[in-house]
Amino acid sequence: QTPVRRGGGKSHKILEGLEDRLRELDVAFGQCRRTVLGRIPHVALRPHPAILAASQSLDPSGRRIDLDAAGLSDRLDDDAFLNEVQSTVNHWIVQIRKVTALPGTTPFPGVGDGAETESHADLEEVSFWTGLEEALRNVRAELDKPAVTL
Repeated sequence: QTPVRRGGGKSHKILEGLEDRLRELDVAFGQCRRTVLGRIPHVALRPHPAILAASQSLDPSGRRIDLDAAGLSDRLDDDAFLNEVQSTVNHWIVQIRKVTALPGTTPFPGVGDGAETESHADLEEVSFWTGLEEALRNVRAELDKPAVTL
């Protein structure tokens, strides 16, 4: 907290009021962030078990994928396996779309009559975009995992 000099009269009261409003704003921002983060889904891409096992045997540099060394070359002609992998990828697409569709489907609160309502609406929108950015970074990290790349 910032110390306030005593004896300033009117300026002292203004500073105290400003400090109070800043504390209220900080609390409101924290509440909005928790509310918004609860609405943005967390994406965790679960690879097919055979793909996960194969990815653990890959060249750590990730430059070359040897399907024979990964034990997958024999399975490329297995329709059941390919259908399972396709189903897994389709599930990933659904999960990612839940995040990427949020900007177009999220209703932001309308601006009310009072400054407090407007401030709350602004905070909620800022929190939404901050949470969405975090969720999109998480999606990118998931997409960069070796088992997902494979």
